[in-house]
Amino acid sequence: RCRPSFLPPNTTNRPTLAFRDDNRRRRKTSTVNNDGSGPPPRTPRDDATNTRIVPLQMTSPPATTAAVAAATLLFGKFKISPEQIFYATNLTAAIVNLRPIVPGHVLVIPKRVTPRLHELSDEEYVDLWRSVRTIQRKLEEYYNAAGSNVAVQDGVVAGQSVPHVHVHILPRVQGDFERNDDVYDELQDWAPKVEHGKKKEGGLVVLEDGERRDRTMQEMEDESRVYRGLLDGKGHDGESKL
Repeated sequence: RCRPSFLPPNTTNRPTLAFRDDNRRRRKTSTVNNDGSGPPPRTPRDDATNTRIVPLQMTSPPATTAAVAAATLLFGKFKISPEQIFYATNLTAAIVNLRPIVPGHVLVIPKRVTPRLHELSDEEYVDLWRSVRTIQRKLEEYYNAAGSNVAVQDGVVAGQSVPHVHVHILPRVQGDFERNDDVYDELQDWAPKVEHGKKKEGGLVVLEDGERRDRTMQEMEDESRVYRGLLDGKGHDGESKL
């Protein structure tokens, strides 16, 4: 049994108990009225030490909400606005890009700012990739994509531009790049501000350097709202997170 250390055994000055002549301790019974009133139940005690047994109070962390996530979510040193977050679990969040390489290019990040994959806990690592799988499937359906680039630049020498683990998801359609491998050059140059592509029938148009522009917050909000609808505001475990 659990005995809190702040309640030392009462081994001295114990009260003298009155016994009946048959040496049996008389038990007192509590009277409870019909309306439920009466003396409160006695606190259990440890017979060996005569100390009170105090049950441990186990409390669960509060459920993650969009407001809480937005108030605390950082991508490296960048504060993420709630409008950019379209998916979240207790450990992972997904955000839209200011200047995505192709339509549907999003980032999936652990909520804890962690530079390298190996620095994630097992729970964070598994949750991250489960989230990637869920989001990738929904985006491919939405953009009618035949596949995706799923990429991690793990460390500065690997091209990581923000010291925070982030997984790129880029839905791909036939003919979106003149050379398929050009997408890797774009990822190599990617930073929080990257080029923005626009969708056209039969493929994607990737803008030239001179045509690149930052999207407005309203454009990002609109995109995020669409993705929330795709995911029904739920994490991969089916529990509402947004």
